[in-house]
Amino acid sequence: MAVLVLALIGGLTLGVLFSGDDGGGEKDKKKTPEIPKDFVAISHDSGKIKAAVPKAWPKGTAESTWSPSTVGLNDAQPRPVLRATPNKAAFLGDGKGPGVFIGVTTDVRQGQLPPPSVSAHGQCTKAEPENYTTPDKALSGTITRFTACKVGTPSVTEVGLRDKSGKFGLWIRVKETDDREATKDILDSLKVTGP
Repeated sequence: MAVLVLALIGGLTLGVLFSGDDGGGEKDKKKTPEIPKDFVAISHDSGKIKAAVPKAWPKGTAESTWSPSTVGLNDAQPRPVLRATPNKAAFLGDGKGPGVFIGVTTDVRQGQLPPPSVSAHGQCTKAEPENYTTPDKALSGTITRFTACKVGTPSVTEVGLRDKSGKFGLWIRVKETDDREATKDILDSLKVTGP
């Protein structure tokens, strides 16, 4: 009986000592996917928004806030925004420049993210919205792709996400001029700490 108890204690001790990286580390790696080689990490000046974007899209330096109320959201306060584009003027509206806009808002009402007043693209072919959740499960919402656009960039992707706490949401627009389909890589790297 004493031999059995010693063997059991020895086995448990060895199991604990040698099981440190066995499987648990793999789960953690899946929560934070590697940044693609053609991407670079950028962050808002406050550190509230962090993401990875194509290297060809430098971080915008002009404004660090936006007014969600300008697109019909019930949120009149300036909120953090992260932009990355080679040319902001060419990115805006129906411009032909690629890039990404990531804006934070406290308006998390159903059907408001992405904002309906600016997220319809009549000159494009609209795909069905896809459900999306970030790898760390902190943000979830929808991705709607618009392709074969006759004005502006060939594709525009509109994303509406909500934080799992329900305190804030995000409107994200990705405009592309090639077939890279960068949206999911951007979203998979996205970390937002609040409004």
